[in-house]
Parts: sequence; C-alpha cells; structure tokens
Amino acid sequence: SDDWQTWLHLSNPGDSAENPVLEAYSFEGALLETRALPPIPPRGSWHRNLAEELQPGTQAAYPWFRIRAEASLKGMVNFLTTDGQGEALTPLASSLSSSMLFPCIYHSTWPGSLYTGIALANPNDRSATVHLTGYDYQGNPVGPAAELTIPPMGNTARFLAEYQIGHGE
Repeated sequence: SDDWQTWLHLSNPGDSAENPVLEAYSFEGALLETRALPPIPPRGSWHRNLAEELQPGTQAAYPWFRIRAEASLKGMVNFLTTDGQGEALTPLASSLSSSMLFPCIYHSTWPGSLYTGIALANPNDRSATVHLTGYDYQGNPVGPAAELTIPPMGNTARFLAEYQIGHGE
C-alpha cells in the first residue's frame, strides 16, 4: 500500500557468488511471478524495496515470497511505514518446523484481548493442517484448539483472537 514499504535484506556468507531468484505467490499458493535478483558476491549483501523489484502496483497482490538460491542465504524482511512511525523486522526462515512455541501479548482477559498475530506459510506441494493450542502460565491447554488447513504454497495471517482459541472454557 501507499502507507507501507517492504524491504528485503539478503546476505551471502558463502565463498561463491549467489544468483537468488524471487518467487511471488498468491494466498492460494499459485506462482504469480518469478524474478532473478542481482548476484550477491561472496560475503556480500543486497537490500532493496520490493516495490522496486516488482511490476508497478503488484506488490499488494503478492502476499508472500520465496527466495531460491544454490547455497544458504541469510536475510531479513523489513516492514516499515512510509511516515517512519512503525517498523517490524522478520528473519527469513531457512528451515521448516512442525512445532512452534511463542508468547502471546494480551490485555486483560484470555482469549478476548489477544494482541498477537501469526502468519503461517506452507511451502510444500500438499495441504498442511495446523493445530493452534493456547496454554496458561502453568503449561495447561486452554480450551479447544483451533484447526486450519493451508493449501499447497499458500499462507494465512490473522490475530490469534480470530481463531477463538480457548473459547467455551
């Protein structure tokens, strides 16, 4: 949007130049665009506003991206407001996980005031079923878990409160 910028930062810790490729996907997992990025020299880095790499006006239509390279690259995605008032950094995931644990931020009551969001991507060629379970401070499950299915190469992003984890108990 006109309010946000998405910057991609890549570094090459290896001994050989890398020629990364940027792939853009829809929410449903369809490949929308493939673009070769400039070569990154050994122990070098590259960063750019994604709007400069994509066709004008298409960044909002591409909700997620994948970077392909011959060797392992490191990187971050930097989301920032154009007025400089907000910023979030997210490391690029180079390995996949079937189980994740993270803290939630909430205001006063569980689960109605959760201020934590989660973004999940499925980089596989088959659907993934995800179970979200809330836990109290003692490690006990809180209410029913939420279940969602992410299509092949698809993704989702929501606030945890939207999944109604723990409702009914």
